[in-house]
Amino acid sequence: MSDIALTPRSSTARRVLVVDDSPTALHSLAWLLRAAGYEVMTALGGEEALATLHETRFDLLLTDLQMPDVDGLDLLRRGRILDPDLAVVMMTARGTVTDAVRAMSEGAFWYVRKPVELAQLLDVLQRASQLRSLREESEAGAHTPDAEAGHTAPEASSPAPLSTLEAVERDAIVRAMRAAQGDLSAAARTLGVGVPFLTERLRRYGSAP
Repeated sequence: MSDIALTPRSSTARRVLVVDDSPTALHSLAWLLRAAGYEVMTALGGEEALATLHETRFDLLLTDLQMPDVDGLDLLRRGRILDPDLAVVMMTARGTVTDAVRAMSEGAFWYVRKPVELAQLLDVLQRASQLRSLREESEAGAHTPDAEAGHTAPEASSPAPLSTLEAVERDAIVRAMRAAQGDLSAAARTLGVGVPFLTERLRRYGSAP
């Protein structure tokens, strides 16, 4: 199932499950992602990936789209039942972009084409990781005293300079809002966050509805 033993995760490392039905591709991707600082487990195909997802919690799922047993779309659906916050990135060969777009409509964060370019993959995974953090922060904020009392955050008079991570977060929000054609509820569902949290973020970035 996995080719490494589980180790305690650092405060910054993200745990990713890499899924492919090609042992060669799987080994290469795992090696590259470990070198980039990720904690990596691998699964040779969708069935093995499902068993792994039942046993272990992951931040990110990087999966091939076309596999002979459980394909990437089915893995996406069933994986997010187990963990609704799971950030999923699809890998697809040329000619299957339509399926990749369909996967995004069902909750995948993004897709990369095979053969995978490392720089692009790392950029997408960073953004997916930031989305995961956004969802976790949204969930944590929902349980603060102010949130439970129904208090809303004050409106920002003007957008403040953004850090790199905030820029990534803003980019994800802007893309979700565009895809939803300005529908706040639909964009919140795409991002996996609550409408109040998304509204606060839009105010922070100077894009309040």
